[in-house]
Amino acid sequence: MIITQGGRAAAVMVSMKEYEQTQHELEILRLPARGEKEIEAGVCFDLETVTGNPEELDKTSCKAFRHNI
Repeated sequence: MIITQGGRAAAVMVSMKEYEQTQHELEILRLPARGEKEIEAGVCFDLETVTGNPEELDKTSCKAFRHNI
């Protein structure tokens, strides 16, 4: 439902389910940008550690990964 004010769209009313789905999709779309920022900041995790034992994650240098950006 679109709510108008002075003949122009001013707000949109959606169901809570649709709102939550949209927020979830937006978060997914933000993940690549967040990952790139973390790499630039030097926050990385070794792939073997992540896939092997995520409880023991060590932050490592991202210099080896920069060529992929």
